[in-house]
Amino acid sequence: MLTEMKLPERYKQLSETIDEDLREMRVIAKTCWGMFVSGSMLSHSLNQSPLLIPPGLACPFLGWSQAATKEDNLDAANEIHSARSIGPPMVRGSRYAATWLGVFFNAIREQNEDTLEIPGSESDLRKRVGLLERLCGFAAKLPDSLHLVKNLTPQTFHLWIGISAAAYSLLGPLDVSSQLAPGQNVSDLLLEYCGLDTHLLERYMVVFDFRETPPLELSNSFMAVTMLVPLLSDTRAQSLFVHLCGLMHRASRDIPRLRHKLRELPNLVAAHGQEMPVCLKYIFRDAELSQPDLEDIPMAFSIPTHGEILQSLQGGGDSMKLLQDLTLAISGFSALSASR
Repeated sequence: MLTEMKLPERYKQLSETIDEDLREMRVIAKTCWGMFVSGSMLSHSLNQSPLLIPPGLACPFLGWSQAATKEDNLDAANEIHSARSIGPPMVRGSRYAATWLGVFFNAIREQNEDTLEIPGSESDLRKRVGLLERLCGFAAKLPDSLHLVKNLTPQTFHLWIGISAAAYSLLGPLDVSSQLAPGQNVSDLLLEYCGLDTHLLERYMVVFDFRETPPLELSNSFMAVTMLVPLLSDTRAQSLFVHLCGLMHRASRDIPRLRHKLRELPNLVAAHGQEMPVCLKYIFRDAELSQPDLEDIPMAFSIPTHGEILQSLQGGGDSMKLLQDLTLAISGFSALSASR
């Protein structure tokens, strides 16, 4: 795609000593890297090989600037975010973090698709542990503005969900009993990340509306549920699984995609030779959950149903309400955007 657009070729023709050329170089670099990062995260969410490789251009997003470490959030006008601001807050340094994750997802893909490596072999484990150490080092060095405890926003939430998703991709191909370090196996680390996701989801759902979450990011948010299935014989996993299913069920009342994911769980649990916790039976008896309203998956997994669109376009109310409804309807088609 980037080759067809000939952006890298144009970049090489420009000179850093000419102001106009330098500005164009920055625009091209941001465009190429933005496309790569979005494509990398999208491919990871869909479990597909990415269409783009890292651009051979200097990355404008890597490295912390002094401004990136400030804790003040910004609004769409690049002003300090306040209660009067329109839209969610934008966090300083989030582009750097997203770029780092995009490159890291590419490294994970290369490891998972390496046909010369047997998952779980000594060599494979050594490389995966090295990647996990890189991931933990990245998370440990994040500034306060990107930590949920001090700055809970949609961007920081999805950043940390993305960190967990990266860990799941590294741990998923391994046997849960595989030893990663003395006294620590795969199941221990999976439970740690799943516990973190459960806590994040619970906090996020209290403050923000899940209906405004982009579809692919929404799918990543509940990835921990799937990762817990092979561990359900462990009481710690059962507790987290029950809690996460409850959160998913609560959110599914407004989001049909989550009802579809919930419907899949009993079969997935049975396929792993596990048993569904008895206390969850009330969820799967839910009348709404039993309705076959998502027969056209995967298309309906990404966009609203035809009836929902018509209802949004034909609903009554003042012009501003109609505009808001139309915006919500159109935003349902934005599944190909990995982030806002």
